[in-house]
Order: sequence, then structure tokens, then C-alpha cells
Amino acid sequence: MPTTGLLGRFTLHTQYGTLKVSGRDLLQIRVGEIRAIKALQKNSKVKVFATAAKDAALRPINAAKQVIENPEKTLEGIPAGVERFLHGAYRQAKKTTLNVVDTISDYTEEKPETTNTEKKKQASDEQPSDNSNIVEKVATKAGDTAKDFFGYNKARRELAKQLEIDPYTTNPILSQKLDETAWAMFAGGMTFKMIAPIPDAVSYTTKVSDLVWDLPPADLEEVNEKKLQTMGVEGRPARELFRNKYFSLTLTTALVAALDQLIGVTGRDKVITLATTAASEEEARYLIGSTQIFTYYHRMITPIIQVKVVGTIVGQNQDGNIVLPLYVDYLAWTQRIAKFAEQHDLQTKERSLWVSGKFSPLAQRELTALGWTTREEVHATEQEKQR
Repeated sequence: MPTTGLLGRFTLHTQYGTLKVSGRDLLQIRVGEIRAIKALQKNSKVKVFATAAKDAALRPINAAKQVIENPEKTLEGIPAGVERFLHGAYRQAKKTTLNVVDTISDYTEEKPETTNTEKKKQASDEQPSDNSNIVEKVATKAGDTAKDFFGYNKARRELAKQLEIDPYTTNPILSQKLDETAWAMFAGGMTFKMIAPIPDAVSYTTKVSDLVWDLPPADLEEVNEKKLQTMGVEGRPARELFRNKYFSLTLTTALVAALDQLIGVTGRDKVITLATTAASEEEARYLIGSTQIFTYYHRMITPIIQVKVVGTIVGQNQDGNIVLPLYVDYLAWTQRIAKFAEQHDLQTKERSLWVSGKFSPLAQRELTALGWTTREEVHATEQEKQR
């Protein structure tokens, strides 16, 4: 297995395409997703799906047309009068309505009118991907709120829950299949049925909390925001975390949930500040995994009283000793690791280094000689339940 001295590098060759994967954690997820892709692929070949998919391509247009003709109808159930100024949902719903109206108007101006006969022929001949241009434009213009307005996001999350996968997956192949099937489900009236079960060993059940499946994006972000506020994290750091493209809603929720378990521990805001600098999904997952090792240590070994950032996140337990969690596959003894292990601010009477993977024999010997107590294969059995 090729590594960077920390994480394994994998190339996953599948009948659906080739995927580059960094780390065992993500590899297991991607393997599980292959089964989900296969299930979605089989379902797409069913005749009922093809019919539903064609309907799905046209129904969003009809739904948007209804918004144009009667926009007030879309705001029913939202408080009116002075009360609406205290209800953010009204402003967001109105903004979404206007965005959809603008998008549909722009789109209809771009395309010449066709006769009824031509429309019928076009509706029967075109494939879902051809007809979905307007849907894509609406989604891009109005964002996730528009998708929630039409009910698409809910259908997509329900589908992901049935498949036991991450609805915000960064797997481009699976994401596309999810989109196609979700449109057919919500707009075409299709019911998805599993043709082949997803094996429990590679499912995403233990990696995604029910919140990610059950809550709309805006609601889930609000839940995370409130948890961050109780930790003393609000304002710019929180906003920058939500804006970081490498922290999907799933990964953000996992990080916040892990930090939320470190009740009374100071310095959690520093973890969030570090997270906002993540420049890849690999870095985001590393920070989450390392934080989850913290929560396990905090609950099962010795309470941690403080978290600080010394390049990576480091904890100090109630005895004043350093705890260093590293969410890596394989820790090789390199010049960089040697220099880090000898840092002055990591010098305490006792110090522990826990890794999710393994140490190289040389790294194990050298760290022990430097006074580190090491523990490897800190499996995410306990941690994954938090995701």
C-alpha cells in the first residue's frame, strides 16, 4: 500500500469509473458506495423508472410555472403582518420565490415557443438529462432553499437513508446517480425499491447521524450553529466553517458532534479555527477523526481539560499530561515526525500518542525512547456512532 508516511493512497477501479481515494476511512466509504451505485443503476433500467424520469424532467417546470402564476400561494403557512419580521423563513421563502420566478423567466426567453404538437413530441422523445436544464438552472439560481421548496432535497435524503449512504457524498459518480433517481422519485412519482441489499459491513449507517438524513440543510446548519454557540464559537469562525467547501454538511456535523461531547473542555474554538483552514477533504476528515479520538479518550480514559493547536490539535488531560491524537493510516518515522515529537511545548511528565492506524517499527521504537506512550489501531468503533 503506497502511503505519504501518514495516509494510504488507493486507486479504486470500478465498472462505473475510477476513483482516487486517500485514507482507509474514505476507502471503506467508497467501497460501500459502489454497492449503492449498483443498486441505483439497476433501478434506472426498470421501465417504470424511465417513465417516471421523463415526468420528472417536466414536473419541476410545471411547479415553477405555478410559482410564477401564484407566488403568494407558496408563502402560505408563513406568518404575515408584523410577525413576519421576526420569522426568517418568510424572508427566505420570498427570496426563493423571486429567484425561481427570475430563473424561469430568463429560461423561457432563451427558448422559442413551440406548438402543442411539438411540445408533446419533445416531452416524449427527450431524455431526462436533456430536459433537466431548467431544473439545474433553478437549483443554481435559488440554491438549496429552492430545492427544499420543491421537495427535491427531502427526496434525495430519503433515498440516501434507504441506501445508508451520505446524502452529501463527494463521490461524483454516486452523486450523479443520486440526483437522477431523486428527481424521478420526487417529481416523477417513482418509488425506489432496493434490488440488492447493501451489506452492513460496508454501509454508511455508523458514519452518518440521523440528523443528516432527516433535517433539511438549513435546519441542520442551525443545529450545528447552536451547538457551536454553546462552545463559545460564533460569528466569523462559525461562518467560515460553514463556507469551507471541503466540509460538507455531513463532515461539519461530525466535527461539531465530536466537539460537543467535550463538555467543559476549553479551546474547542481553536479546533474550529483550524478547521476553517482545511484545504482538502483529506484534511477535513483528519481533523474530525483526530477530534473523535479525543472524545473517546475523554470519556473512557482520563478527562481532557484543554485543547490547543500545535500545528495539529493536542489535548491536556486533568493530570496535566499531553494527549496527541493522529487520525492516520500509518505513522512512519520521518524527519518531520521526529522534530514534532521533540517539540518543547509537548514535553510533559507523561504523554500519549494515539493513532487510528499503525506505527512503523522504527517509529514505535523512537517514540518510546522519547518517552511517548503509544497506542495504535484506535478503531472508530466508538467514534463512528457519533457521525
